[in-house]
Amino acid sequence: MQVCHLSLTPLVHAPIRIVNSLNKYSNTKNYLFISSVDTGINNIALTKEKLASADIIHCHHPVFCNELDVINNLLPFNIQNYVKKNVKIVYQFHSNPSLYSKNMNTELIKHAQDINYYNKDIAFISIFHYYNTFYFNSYCCPNILDIYNELYQPQATNNLIPKLIGSSYYTSNSGAFINRYDNKCIKEINKVLHKLKQQKLITYELLSGMEHSELINRKKQANILFDELSTGNFHLTALESLSLGKPTFSYVDNINTLQLGNVLGATYNPFINVSFENLEVTLRELIKNPQAMEEIGVLSRQWVEQFYNPKILVKNFVNVYEKLLNEEHQINNNNRKYYPQGLLFLNNKVSDIHYEARKQQFMYKKKWRKIRQISYITLVVVTTIVLAISLYFKMK
Repeated sequence: MQVCHLSLTPLVHAPIRIVNSLNKYSNTKNYLFISSVDTGINNIALTKEKLASADIIHCHHPVFCNELDVINNLLPFNIQNYVKKNVKIVYQFHSNPSLYSKNMNTELIKHAQDINYYNKDIAFISIFHYYNTFYFNSYCCPNILDIYNELYQPQATNNLIPKLIGSSYYTSNSGAFINRYDNKCIKEINKVLHKLKQQKLITYELLSGMEHSELINRKKQANILFDELSTGNFHLTALESLSLGKPTFSYVDNINTLQLGNVLGATYNPFINVSFENLEVTLRELIKNPQAMEEIGVLSRQWVEQFYNPKILVKNFVNVYEKLLNEEHQINNNNRKYYPQGLLFLNNKVSDIHYEARKQQFMYKKKWRKIRQISYITLVVVTTIVLAISLYFKMK
């Protein structure tokens, strides 16, 4: 079975990891083309050859229509001219619908959300975090991390003071609650870590904008790692941290905790599961207990070895490919078909309500802090003026 993967961007290395693991741990032959000119994975001539021999085209962005036309010139050539007539297509969604730009194929997104849509030649995949709850008509597959790769092996540290590292694939440094799904509350985390650093309890770094291998090697030097602590979702950086055998802070809400069990068979949540509002108090307790810190790191690595084994994870993708080729593909989502509103409420609405309540409380506290600051400044100014006037009349 030959599969040609197409992606517009590296997507934080997700397609690269999927392709490498499929080639290493399955009998499928996979090739990846990334159209971004700065990735080095954009050999157009070779890609045309791979398209011609591919049994399946695996698209990592919803940018091609059903006939495989190019949308908005996002690709440098029209792949329709090079593929087999009976080629099967997989569209994988790595983000929720609101984060896709307007030049993506909105029809594909609608089909992936419509439980009644069916095409024997097309299958949809969504990654198993909360994203799957947006795409009812999709197979749920985990992102793959090759935990046996030397890069992701644990490494001992000898820091005299606990060192924390946060790594963000996002370029935005926005604060919490700016966007429902696309923020990592860096400002709030930085405020807590800076406070603890000033008290000489920790050292820390916030890393971004570097080569992936360099980033991982820097993370190995930390005692504690953290992902986002705001939206309730977790990311590949958190899974990397677990693989490195580090205590990992990540706020994981109810739906994502359920997904860990439903998709991976995980019997417990491996993260230090706190939101940024409770980061400081939890972190203070952890750094006072070096033994707990060490043991949590061991448990982190044990968790990925037990529940995030790439040899098992690749089977999710191979299963979709085989069903497509054998024309046996049919999404088994009867519960979603018959109870769409109930499951939508349980899977999405409850988390959104909880998020909104946290947001309102955060904004309320932020507002009153500002009012207190203004009141204090006003009091100081008025007091200074009164004293100055009083002094003036005494001198007079």
